[in-house]
Amino acid sequence: MNSNQELEAKSKILIVDDKPDNLHLLSKMLTTHGYEVRRAINASTALMGVQAAPPDLILLDIRMPDMDGYQLCQKLKAIKQTKEIPVIFLSALNEVLDKVKAFEVGCADYITKPFQIQEVLARVENQLTIGRQKALLQKEICERKQVEEALRQSETLLNETLRITKVGGWLIDLVSKKCFWTQEVHQILELPENLKLNDDMKSIDLYLSFYSPIAQTIIREAFGNAIEDGKPYDLELPLITANNNHRWVRTTAKTVCEQGKSLRVFGNIMDITERKQTEEAIRLSEARERDRATQLELTLSELKRTQARLIQTEKMSSLGQMVAGVAHEINNPVSFIYGNLIPASEYASDLIRLIEIYQQTYPNPTPEIQELIEEIDLEFLMEDWQKLINSMQLGAERIHEIVLSLRNFSRTNQLEKEYIDIHDGLDKTLLILNHRLRAVGNRPEIEVIKNYGELPPVNCYNSQLNQVFMNLINNAIDALADTNHNDHNSNSTNQIQPIKSKIWIYTEKISENSSTATAKTEEKVVIRIVDNGPGMNEQVQKQIFDPFFTTKPAGRGTGLGLAISYQIIVEKHGGKLSCVSAPGEGTEFIVEIPIGNV
Repeated sequence: MNSNQELEAKSKILIVDDKPDNLHLLSKMLTTHGYEVRRAINASTALMGVQAAPPDLILLDIRMPDMDGYQLCQKLKAIKQTKEIPVIFLSALNEVLDKVKAFEVGCADYITKPFQIQEVLARVENQLTIGRQKALLQKEICERKQVEEALRQSETLLNETLRITKVGGWLIDLVSKKCFWTQEVHQILELPENLKLNDDMKSIDLYLSFYSPIAQTIIREAFGNAIEDGKPYDLELPLITANNNHRWVRTTAKTVCEQGKSLRVFGNIMDITERKQTEEAIRLSEARERDRATQLELTLSELKRTQARLIQTEKMSSLGQMVAGVAHEINNPVSFIYGNLIPASEYASDLIRLIEIYQQTYPNPTPEIQELIEEIDLEFLMEDWQKLINSMQLGAERIHEIVLSLRNFSRTNQLEKEYIDIHDGLDKTLLILNHRLRAVGNRPEIEVIKNYGELPPVNCYNSQLNQVFMNLINNAIDALADTNHNDHNSNSTNQIQPIKSKIWIYTEKISENSSTATAKTEEKVVIRIVDNGPGMNEQVQKQIFDPFFTTKPAGRGTGLGLAISYQIIVEKHGGKLSCVSAPGEGTEFIVEIPIGNV
């Protein structure tokens, strides 16, 4: 068999005839040609067989007892499962009416008896081929319907997605000069029914008219680059719709080129207003949070400063009470001593004058008197007595001055400013700290070099300014003491002499233009306290005015001195307090105070 016959062998044919000889002949003929043949001796048997296992084709005789071929064909065509099976009538009836009736009941072909074998084979093959082609066509139709349904659903999904996501599409055909716009573009632009984007190139101008002039320029430039160079663009721009609503859109485009020539430009426009509003809300929220964080930092800094002030206030209050008590206790006996020095001096002068007159009157004393004169060295006693009295007087005055300085330094109840002599405050501070300047153990004496300029009285809080001087000079002494201690340890194995410790205090009056709009000249007093200690690195300098920051070992510093000093100078006096230092180059603190009222 050839390949066509191999395919035909798969076809199932049912022969229905009440003549066994006819069944045998047709069955043998068709089987020989590769068909699978089944036989039925009457219509009832055939009907049951077809319903049980439908064949690909039926050869049907007309004249049969009980149920003829017309009736069987009608029944088969009435059943959904069998109505598509092709039926070929084989009959000796050759009248036209018989053939018409056969086709009316649904047969596919009609062969008259006696028949030619080749005719039967040809007509069977023809009907089977038609059946196969019909099946293929139905399958193709079904598949196409499925594809069309999938495309329809995909298109619906795409349209709904574009509508929900507010994305419109457009196409500009550079060859035909035609434009195409989706409905979503009209919805984004809120175009009314009487104002639509048509298919001519003029619609581009209408589309661009909803953008600002600057945005139009940006789009035209990007569109030109897309046509000329095939360069796609992706822009986010604001526009105003036909209903005067402000929106943000994202517009993109891509060019289709052939042989280096731009043919079409595809693009879309997406409404991103909600995203932009969300981004703006996030930006504002972040800005608020940053402001809140900044405010919290400021509040925390203020709390630290307040805590430092409270600690310092309590410290100074306690110090003031203690100093007042000590000053009172010291002042009473010192006043008693100082008050009795003058009478004591007068008494001594009287006694010495009496001795002198007695010696003149009795130049030759008795041996006992002469012996006592030599024992007490009367001549030296008479010469040194006044010096002793003067020294005691100077000591009492010194004690009185120190007590007065302590009382002035520790005043905590000063509510108003007063004009003071800056140099007097510096000198009083140095007087109080004089014991720290002396040589102690291996640490040599610290030399203080004063370079005072001509200063007018300055309006300030005297006791608070004294605190600043005390803190700055104390820190300089601490730095120099640590330097000398380290130098002594490093030089213990050699005899290299350490550098002499020094503190310089400079004062001067300066005039500079005010930073305000009035551009007035502002007069200031500048106090610079410089030491030749170890200096500080940049990181330490950034923190020295922070409350509770200290580089000193535990128990030697609270970290409040410079923080309080900064508050006093900057906040209380409207001045400036700055530091200039470098490792190994010493440290300089610069205090600037306005001379007038602040």
